[in-house]
Amino acid sequence: MHPRHLTVNRSRSSSTSAGSASSCGFCPQIVQGRAPLGQAVGRWSDRHRPGAVPEEGNPREHQTPSRLRSQRARPRATAGRCEQRRAPGAAEPEPDRRALRRTAARPPAEPPRRRGRRRPAGAAQLAPATHRAGAAQIPCRGARRGHRRVRHRHHGHSSGPRAYFCQNDHVTSSKTSIPRVAIYARQSVEEDQGIRQQLDDGRKHAADHGWTVVHEFSDNDTSGSKERGPKTDWARMLSAFDEDEFDTLIVTETSRLTRSLTDVLDVTPPRRAMRVIVIRQGIDTLVADFQLKLLVLVAENEVKLKAQRAARYAADRRKVGHPTSGKTPHGYRWVPAGQRDERGTRYVVDEAEAEDVRQIFREFLAGATLGQIARDLTSTGRLTRKGARWHSSTVRRVLMNPLYAALLPPAQPTGQHSMAAIDLEACTPGAWQPIVTRDDIVAARSRLVGVKPMHAGTARRWLLAGIALCGVCRKPVKSSRPVNHPTPRKDGSVAPAQRYHGYRCHFSRNGDVIDEFVSELCIQRLSQPDAVDLLTPPDDEFDLPALHTRRDALQAERKNVFALIGSDPSRLAAAQDRLEELEEQLREVDAVIAKAAERHPLADLMGVEDVRAWWESRTLARQRAIVQLLMTVVIKPVGMGHRPRRPQDVLASLEITPLI
Repeated sequence: MHPRHLTVNRSRSSSTSAGSASSCGFCPQIVQGRAPLGQAVGRWSDRHRPGAVPEEGNPREHQTPSRLRSQRARPRATAGRCEQRRAPGAAEPEPDRRALRRTAARPPAEPPRRRGRRRPAGAAQLAPATHRAGAAQIPCRGARRGHRRVRHRHHGHSSGPRAYFCQNDHVTSSKTSIPRVAIYARQSVEEDQGIRQQLDDGRKHAADHGWTVVHEFSDNDTSGSKERGPKTDWARMLSAFDEDEFDTLIVTETSRLTRSLTDVLDVTPPRRAMRVIVIRQGIDTLVADFQLKLLVLVAENEVKLKAQRAARYAADRRKVGHPTSGKTPHGYRWVPAGQRDERGTRYVVDEAEAEDVRQIFREFLAGATLGQIARDLTSTGRLTRKGARWHSSTVRRVLMNPLYAALLPPAQPTGQHSMAAIDLEACTPGAWQPIVTRDDIVAARSRLVGVKPMHAGTARRWLLAGIALCGVCRKPVKSSRPVNHPTPRKDGSVAPAQRYHGYRCHFSRNGDVIDEFVSELCIQRLSQPDAVDLLTPPDDEFDLPALHTRRDALQAERKNVFALIGSDPSRLAAAQDRLEELEEQLREVDAVIAKAAERHPLADLMGVEDVRAWWESRTLARQRAIVQLLMTVVIKPVGMGHRPRRPQDVLASLEITPLI
């Protein structure tokens, strides 16, 4: 019998008894010399081809050629087991002695070499692979700290668990290390319900796997396709991972994580070896991160296509004067699509808020400071749309916004929006009702554009603070809050001390009495018959229709110059001087229009019958402007212990000089 036949016969199970039927189907034929080895193996491969039906009663049908090869390498002590299948009384075959000697002289087989790069001399020995059924291996944490990571797969197995090793000779298994989980939630709109749902889904997924949630991060009203700044939870999440506070991140969808491939590279090797689990897509970067990157690429491309469609739609919408659906300015209300008129108007005037806008423009053009306007609005209980106090910066944005004059500004690059950079000449007439006139916008912007908003003026709380003069040094007096000192009563009790409004310089006087007296003087002066002369401006000072006609002619000439240049850049140098001259003339005309649009402090008094009610309804800034227009007030010291209360005593302690 040939030795190769003996090698194949070793695959026979030892549990087969002598004289039993053949279980492998070809070993007895080889023993008896009726079938060569090649034909027997061919029949074996036919029975084990894809889709072949295994024979009944054959317990070895599941064995593969790799299994048979591994059994050939076993010791030859079991070579005679196939003799148990010989028929009773059959003669024992004589072995081929030359074949046996040739087989014995053969050198031992070398172990298979593993393919890959050769390890350099002196490199650390890789840790041996330990394959345990069902043990899910995770990447070595050392790879995040710069260690070299090598993937090892045991040779001789077509499938099975994989382990990752590093040169520090350690391996991390999920059975020995429980992931420290962080949850991240994000959405582009400001809606708390969506964030709560994402966090709840992440907590449930972690609880189902028995993981501990150590951090929760959420970015509400944050875009996933734009760069996220250092103040977002995304930046805090990356910082927490760098501090080794967690190693696994859970998100509900890839779009909730990001819509930019740049952000994916921030959480994947080689930058960070963070394990990312996406619940709904079933993604786990511990297994592979290809699907995560692919879905993010698809989302990023979808964002670009959507932006192109939106830009085209915005251009068409801007031609007819319709604004975008962003934050509606204070004074207007956004109209939903189902409630618009035949013109498709997006903005309608909210009269309660529009009155705030009109007051801001009216007081500013009358000479009030930004801080004073903000204080007057807040002190009367008129707050912003979000219920916050007015500030000088908020008032400044209102005064510079051309939307209040029904002018639609051109689109600006994302993240570079600036009210000061808006060119009123490039604005499109809007398809909504204006709250103020175009002249008001021009006048307000002429005083604000180009001026650094570092100091918006002092917001005064009292009528004569900074206006009245000291009778000793002739400098403006300051407001103060002195404390009174009550005298003891007859029974010995003392009233509690209280603070009161006062003016101080070389003295300290009660300010309430002085303010009341000066207000009464202003009311009496404005109630006189000759007060109408204070309200009539000179007829020949400004000619607004002529100014607007001149301005329209300059704009038309500038357009003609640009049309003449066309697409020929060589003509630009020749027309540069004329363009600069036209720009200078336009600025001069705008300055005159802005001066004409400035409000006279008494402009609202025309036709008023009840002057006292009109005075009490004016803001503090307007009352101060009227006092400065009508008179000069000088406060004198009265001496220790003197408290003027009667009008004649107060008048004796003041020096009033009428101006008109």
